[in-house]
Order: sequence, then structure tokens, then C-alpha cells
Amino acid sequence: MTPAPTPARTRSRARTRRRLLLLGALPVLLALLLAGRLVLVAWADHRAAEAFADGRYADARAAAALNDTPLEQALSSALARAGVEGAVGWVAPHDTGVAALASGDAGAAVRLLQRSLAAGPPTRYACRVRLDLALAQEAVATRESWTAGLAALDPCLEDDAPRRSATAAVRADVDAVAARLTSLLADSDTETDGDDEGEEEDDETEPDERERSDQRLRVELDERVEQGERIRQQYVQRGERNPGQTTPAW
Repeated sequence: MTPAPTPARTRSRARTRRRLLLLGALPVLLALLLAGRLVLVAWADHRAAEAFADGRYADARAAAALNDTPLEQALSSALARAGVEGAVGWVAPHDTGVAALASGDAGAAVRLLQRSLAAGPPTRYACRVRLDLALAQEAVATRESWTAGLAALDPCLEDDAPRRSATAAVRADVDAVAARLTSLLADSDTETDGDDEGEEEDDETEPDERERSDQRLRVELDERVEQGERIRQQYVQRGERNPGQTTPAW
């Protein structure tokens, strides 16, 4: 005859059952949290893509920033240090940086795009990030920033893996921006030399120099407008599927 369980044994069994239920519920809870986060990511990406396509760059920046949380930054850093190629932690600061640049905040764009590059984008997107960083450095419009922009593009100017992995459009834009930055630096050097020698230019040559300078600026402006439109179209097309994520993104 089996003896009746004592109260102590009954309480012990109840505690064991509660522990087992709790352990079983944890994976379910984590799965629900992950699903909720993915829904939020998709929603924020959709909002950002929609705002960017409409030209509401400040709204696009705010929406993209929703996916740039401290937790994801820490996770991205850990994955980058571990050499994980498929990590997508670069996407949110990249998209936020592009929107910041489009809204006129070049300084913030540089910081965000530097973070995106440090997060370790996949090789096939590395030149895309470097190109956007160089554009932001160009917009800062100092000699130091132009030099930094050229340095950012340097790995994409050689016939190595990053350049070979980039699209033809990105390679063309990289070459155009590199040439533009080189020209800006050369002009800066010329102006510095001219200042050192003094202002002894003839009155007849000043209009010619000014006309050539204005013409060069117009050409550069036209190039930047065309390039900006290509970039805008690329990001609008990304509204269907972000190449760095498995959920829809811009």
C-alpha cells in the first residue's frame, strides 16, 4: 500500500511543476518579444521609406532611428567583433545617416555613417556605405572633411573585393565623388598658395577666373543633383526589400 504523500513532499512537487512551467514559458515569451520587435522594425522601415520617397527627410530620419536602439548597437558591435558577415546592425545607422544628410545635417550624417561602417556591413554593401559617408564628408565642406571623404573611398578605388562586389552604379558614383573631392582639395591648395603670394591678380584676369570657377561649380552641382536623384531612386526601390535585412525595409 502506497503511503499518502506528506505535505512537504506535495509542496516540493508543486514547486517543481512551477519551475518546469516557467522554463517552458521562457522560450515562448522570448519568441513573442522577438516577433514584436520584428513587427516594429518592419513598421519603422515602412514609415522611413514612405517619408523618404515623399521628401520628408526629417520624418524619415526619426522613423529610421527607431531601429537604432542601444541594445541593437551592443549586439551589432559584438557580432562585428566576432566577424559575423551577415550582421545587419549597420543598416539602421546607415539609413538614419542618409536621411540626416538629405535633411541637411551633414555633421550628424558623418557620425551615423561612421558608426554604420564600424558595424561591419557585408562586403557587397561596404562601398555603398563608404560612398554615402564620402558624400556627407563632402557636404561638411572643410579641407579636413574632404580628405576624410577620400580616405573613406580609398578601399573602393582599388580593384579589390569591396569594389568588385559593388554594383556598377555604385562604382561609377565612387569614381565621380573621388574625382570631385580631389578637385576640391586641389582648388583649396591653389587658393592657399594664392593667399600666400598676395592679392596681385590683374583686373582683367579676375573675371575670367571667376567665370571658370562658376562654370566648374555649375558642373559639380549638376553632377551632385544627378547623383542625388540616383541615390533617392535606389532608396525608394529598397522599400520592397532591404538587402541587409530579412524584413521589408527602405
